[in-house]
Amino acid sequence: MTTKCGKCGYGYHEVKSPELANRIRAFGPLFRGVLVGVDPRIVHRRPSPDEYSAIENVLHVADVMRQQHNRIWLMLVHDEPEVVPVPRDDSLVNAAYQNFDLETALDGLTEASSALADAIEDLRDEEWSYTAVLHFPYRSVRNIDWVVRDAIHEGVHHLVDARRSLTP
Repeated sequence: MTTKCGKCGYGYHEVKSPELANRIRAFGPLFRGVLVGVDPRIVHRRPSPDEYSAIENVLHVADVMRQQHNRIWLMLVHDEPEVVPVPRDDSLVNAAYQNFDLETALDGLTEASSALADAIEDLRDEEWSYTAVLHFPYRSVRNIDWVVRDAIHEGVHHLVDARRSLTP
């Protein structure tokens, strides 16, 4: 794992542990602040065929928040569960994303981020070290602390991407 993302600048250990839940919870309002009032054609426009539109970034981050929430639940109830990524056809998922209106997408992100933040706030100290075996991009054992910090990285990274997608 790299400690700092070269594309978005996020450092996995820059956020102090007491701030993690609040950082997760902030993604709904952060994306809303960037995107509300933007022409829907721009929100749904891809800057290039291989880059997400702003709406795709919002919905992807909401999916990640739900996935990480589920991973934490699995880690709490099973001893080092194997977590295999759900196979998906990105072209189908992203085509479906284009059917969402911005307000619905932002509400979904706010809900997913809040649910994950609530789960984080409920963790006992010893639970942060519970682990799972992840299989993307390679097989690795990760703990809950890493899963939470990775969710923040996804939010930060895709917020940068969403902002960039708004400019021609």
